[in-house]
Amino acid sequence: MRVFLCALALAAAAGTARAGEDQWQLTLMPAYAVVDFDARAPSGGGAAAELGYGLSDAWTVRSTVVVSAHAADADKDKMLPAGTLTVLGGFAGVRYALDVLRTVPYIDVGLGFLWARGAGSSSSTNLSYEAAIGFDRLQSPRWSWGLQVAYHGFLPNYSQLPVYLYAGPTFALRWD
Repeated sequence: MRVFLCALALAAAAGTARAGEDQWQLTLMPAYAVVDFDARAPSGGGAAAELGYGLSDAWTVRSTVVVSAHAADADKDKMLPAGTLTVLGGFAGVRYALDVLRTVPYIDVGLGFLWARGAGSSSSTNLSYEAAIGFDRLQSPRWSWGLQVAYHGFLPNYSQLPVYLYAGPTFALRWD
């Protein structure tokens, strides 16, 4: 184990390129999403796409687009009609990855906009934050698969609805 750690330290000191450094990464994610909007919390299918650029083996700048649609039942007590809740978001941020082994855990944070349109109600667009955790399993230097859970909410009012949560598998392709 000591030999491995010494070799790792020497490689870092020598400035060798690491996985993800100076590489582009395109990630696609089919997702299961839940949105809390107009006193209802329907769930449904969605998708996310992410484009990132590796500054180092640990830090990546990235942009993300998310979209989902959710069937919502009527709520007669609150006079809300049945319909579809649609969510669209765009975010930019950073990722910190613990890139030591073939399974790479990471944390994402970002800022952007979240647009939500409810059944029978007006749409809302607000400045939003994004926080996610996940991991990538490196299958080769060029592609990986993994899992991600991401949460989105409005700024500056953290309790304002809607809040948006999605989770799903990730599939990533890397290139120089």
